[in-house]
Amino acid sequence: MNSYDGPERRRTPRTAISLAASLRERGRTAFTVRLVDLSAQGCRVDTGSDLDAGAWIWLKLPGLEPRYSRIAWSRGGFTGIEFEAPLHDAVIDALAAIDRVPTAGETLELRRISERCRSAAARLDERWEGEAVGALLALAADCERVAAAAA
Repeated sequence: MNSYDGPERRRTPRTAISLAASLRERGRTAFTVRLVDLSAQGCRVDTGSDLDAGAWIWLKLPGLEPRYSRIAWSRGGFTGIEFEAPLHDAVIDALAAIDRVPTAGETLELRRISERCRSAAARLDERWEGEAVGALLALAADCERVAAAAA
């Protein structure tokens, strides 16, 4: 959550997102970052360390050519990036759609979690019936629903 209490300073709205991207500073090797939010004008990424504000970089977003961009700010392992040229709204929508589709590995993990929840619910003795069993079965059903929608 943004701790800034003043008026929103961004020119365009942000979309929360969680995707892998890569960032390359001039004269350095590219490294993987996690895209945290995205707008037409820029994004915020989790870099794990601070970078030099004002530096020009290449940012590779999934399915797009690398974008020449500027580091607007960097602190606490997060970095704000301003694109040299804005993204089209359709590109933002497409990237957000990628974020919503679980990978094959994530789908498999959801099914495993569902199986473990159902197995644990079946093993609980009478003391734990009721809320605990219901919660486990609800989680199992949610995992299966998301996995089935991704298939």
